[in-house]
Amino acid sequence: MKPTIGFIGLGLMGAPMALNLVNAGFPVTVWNRTASKAESLVKQGAKLAANPRWGELATFPNLRFVQSLWAGVDGMLGDPALPLDMTLARLVDPAMAQSMTEGAITAVLYLHRQFPAYLRQQVSHTWRQLPQPVAAHRKVGVLGFGKMGEPVARCLAIMAAAAPVSLDSLNA
Repeated sequence: MKPTIGFIGLGLMGAPMALNLVNAGFPVTVWNRTASKAESLVKQGAKLAANPRWGELATFPNLRFVQSLWAGVDGMLGDPALPLDMTLARLVDPAMAQSMTEGAITAVLYLHRQFPAYLRQQVSHTWRQLPQPVAAHRKVGVLGFGKMGEPVARCLAIMAAAAPVSLDSLNA
């Protein structure tokens, strides 16, 4: 039995490489940021690792279990054609929540501290100090307050507050 091979990125190099593996009989699972680039490989036997489009899961008559490794399953649960006899499980991983929180905080601080403007100044060999507003004067939206969103909101609230913040006010 040949090992399953995962392929991320189906551009000029990735797509032909993945196709060669499919044609050689390897089980291949593919993902691409632009999902349409994976369609021809899926038609030729590769599996798609991503959030399936509505109705797509219903095309697999023997499907009994889906393990979602993404941040949530809401998109799949909203699918009116979701097979009722299929089990849908989601991964709840504290390390993933921590990583998501760190990434979100990094992105917020990158924008809050105006790094893009400073990078443009660096390219043009200029220096002008920009205003640095207090974090509490910024509004940041967090879409979702589940296992990923809540830790992000909690950390943002702590960064912005001089005193403890009630999370009840964040869930409004």
